[in-house]
Amino acid sequence: MLVAQSKLDDRRQIIVSIGVHQFDPAIIAPCLSLNHYRALIDTGAIRSCLTYNAVAEERLQRHGKTLVKNVHNMNLHGLYLANIGIFSTHRVESGSFTPESSYYAFGEPIEIMDIANNDRFDAILGMDLLSRCEFDFEKTGNFTLRLA
Repeated sequence: MLVAQSKLDDRRQIIVSIGVHQFDPAIIAPCLSLNHYRALIDTGAIRSCLTYNAVAEERLQRHGKTLVKNVHNMNLHGLYLANIGIFSTHRVESGSFTPESSYYAFGEPIEIMDIANNDRFDAILGMDLLSRCEFDFEKTGNFTLRLA
């Protein structure tokens, strides 16, 4: 089983490395050269998001818009289909963690929403993706995301 492990950073956030590429139903097995993006794990987010810069870099095509209301205001955000995966840090076999850098791609594309650029992360992984995994959070701040 592949896992991504991390620890709370100085801002009390969990960041993992993800890869993104444009969803194209005509391409069955794309040859990928993946960019790495810093993704914030956010169990309070319903959907996953990418910053404007990441959307532009991956040349994602907007297929719709959605109105999002938060505690401050309401804004329109673009919607995109993308293939997303998480870079693992370890493989677990018989309860033993072995360092291994690999890439776990989710089987189906996911609809993501664009968000403003910021200096801390390029993406937010919400419950739409996190619900496809198992994760543990320890009081020490260690975090394990079991991918497959």
